[in-house]
Amino acid sequence: GLHVFNPEWQRHAAAAPPTGGVSRGKRYSATFRETTLKLFGSDETLAFPVQVCTRVGDVREALAKSLLVSPDKVEFIVKQGCSTRKQLDHEEVGRKVTVKGIGSFKAQAHEWPHPIGVIGAGYHGLKTCMVYAKSGNHNFVCFDRNSRVGGYCWITAAN
Repeated sequence: GLHVFNPEWQRHAAAAPPTGGVSRGKRYSATFRETTLKLFGSDETLAFPVQVCTRVGDVREALAKSLLVSPDKVEFIVKQGCSTRKQLDHEEVGRKVTVKGIGSFKAQAHEWPHPIGVIGAGYHGLKTCMVYAKSGNHNFVCFDRNSRVGGYCWITAAN
């Protein structure tokens, strides 16, 4: 579908402006063009239509919101002649833009500042820890009230 970032861009005044038929203020383009975003250091691309008047800040906010990342981390870089430069938020988004600050155009897993806590070092606690480790997530801590693994049933009730 079409990516309209601001509904005001689609509204057209039904009556003539009060200043003698001359429009004053903001003008928004009704034409669309295709913008291609390419990840820095990757071959992954994302192409979608934008209005000609679409600003970098609008695309950056929409991209960050859909990928669950902070907009401050996302940078748009455009090639100009034989060099590249960072696009500012108030500029119109370029046709071919390199994006820095994200790893993929798929939603990123949230990185918590603290490790995951697994309560209990019994059968299910250890199994949960093994599932986390097998999936590549080593940011967890396993807690138990006993000084060794096994859980209540193995350490206290069975012995």
